[in-house]
Amino acid sequence: MVALTTEQYQNIIRSVKTGIAGLRANPRVAAVLTAEANLGMRVGDILRLRLCDIIKDGGRYRLNMREEKTGKKR
Repeated sequence: MVALTTEQYQNIIRSVKTGIAGLRANPRVAAVLTAEANLGMRVGDILRLRLCDIIKDGGRYRLNMREEKTGKKR
């Protein structure tokens, strides 16, 4: 298996966001894919996130959640 390049992943997100032949636009899926790439989280963990899981910590934000597969806290 070969990892996608950043450009390839961005093209996939853009295609999902705007739609292409045979695939209608889906901004929600594009947002999940963007979060997955930027946060390094699994899709299932992203889908379980709630607004109350985002904590302001000084001048930064952090996630208050536990990863389903590993049990790791973020």
